[in-house]
Amino acid sequence: MKLNLKKLAALTSSLLVVACNSGGASGGDNAPTPNPSPTSTPINILPLQITQNIVPTLNKVAGHKIWYMIIKNPNSDSVLMNPWLGSASDVAQFSYDAKNVSPVNPTKFAMKYDGAIDGVSQDCLNYITNDINFPAGASCAFKFEAQWDINTNTQTNYKFTMSYAFKAIDGNYYILQQGCVEQPQYKEYCLNNNQNLQVNVMQVTQKANDLGGDTTNSFNLGQMFAGNIISSDGSILWEPSISKAITFSYLINYNPVSNTYNKVLNNTYNQFLSYLGSAISLNGSNYYALSLNQNGLMQNVQSIDSNLKWVTGLDGNIYGSNGSTGNIYLLNQNDNTISSIVNASGETLAGVSKDGNFLTMDANNVLYCRLASNGYLKSTLNMKGLFNLNFPILTNNYYSTYSKSNNYYSLDGVYSNNYLLYRIDIDNCQIVISNYLTFNGNLNKSFGISKLDNNGNNYINRISDYSNGFDGN
Repeated sequence: MKLNLKKLAALTSSLLVVACNSGGASGGDNAPTPNPSPTSTPINILPLQITQNIVPTLNKVAGHKIWYMIIKNPNSDSVLMNPWLGSASDVAQFSYDAKNVSPVNPTKFAMKYDGAIDGVSQDCLNYITNDINFPAGASCAFKFEAQWDINTNTQTNYKFTMSYAFKAIDGNYYILQQGCVEQPQYKEYCLNNNQNLQVNVMQVTQKANDLGGDTTNSFNLGQMFAGNIISSDGSILWEPSISKAITFSYLINYNPVSNTYNKVLNNTYNQFLSYLGSAISLNGSNYYALSLNQNGLMQNVQSIDSNLKWVTGLDGNIYGSNGSTGNIYLLNQNDNTISSIVNASGETLAGVSKDGNFLTMDANNVLYCRLASNGYLKSTLNMKGLFNLNFPILTNNYYSTYSKSNNYYSLDGVYSNNYLLYRIDIDNCQIVISNYLTFNGNLNKSFGISKLDNNGNNYINRISDYSNGFDGN
């Protein structure tokens, strides 16, 4: 109350002085000039503090890495995030800046925050990405999974910026964005970029456009023709020509030290060996399709079953199966005879583990395991909540493309479908949920063929350059 009385007394005195000074004098010569309206001192508005717990490093093809982004409001007052700007008809959303040049957006796949950062409990997802008041001194964290994408540049370290806007207590809008332009007429002002966010992405350089194709253990489900197939050891490429109705066999001479190769024609066969369910032996010397091999009709196979789809097992054996009859056969690669192993009614053989256990698929794409030690009795594969989309298979392990959309989100909190290649453990009849690749790299025991770039090029990398499917590796 004393403070208010003093203010009142000072205000009364000021009014009396003005009244006395304004009376007595005629005319306007001695009238005082009005003072300008008082203005408030500009508030010192600071940009958000945005840091990362680690620099995510993607130094393996098809790899992934979990990392965290921590965001703090260093201002002495709360700020309103994602406001409607005065100059635009949309919201300035917290986002990955459009002018970033990294080949990988490490914030593309957000996940539910798990409290991994000491002292930070608030999830940024559905928080600062919404229209909320971010309290003074408050912090939140994002959990992200950075996923590898092809980088053909010499640069491997990339800085990136998160853009955002907020409305401060002074009624102005503050924007952090690459190329920001201030517009005072709309109360829009630019913040200094205080971020030092980074991501590391390995480089790929060696093109291999003439080595496209599947690997020995690929199960070509849903394709009319199997296409090119590379042997498990990476030494042979089988390349059918539909226009000439012949098949070429090439030797691949690969140098893992220099990551270079050459391709030499080995043989030409007057058979078009490119049917659904084709397979080749592990060393690439023989090709099997229906009841044919590279030398023509296999009479011993034809007499028993002429409609076989072939699989090269990880145990080194060649197996044929007929989804209509359910019969699964073992091929004797010396005399091209087949012997029945089991009848899996309505199922087609999809893969064989190193221990000789079977993975089968029915007409509805449901997967089953049939273990040799259990008389090949059928068990349904434990999908671990995943949804099967298609079925590429890679040498040394079996992987299939699945979606687990409830794991990943975009920055605005919307579910983000993310299709990954999860490893199938046939022997234990389950998906290994922690072991996955971000794309099908067509791997063999020597090298792999990376995905196409924007110009349609394939790239070759030594097998040691590929991820083993676990986080950061």
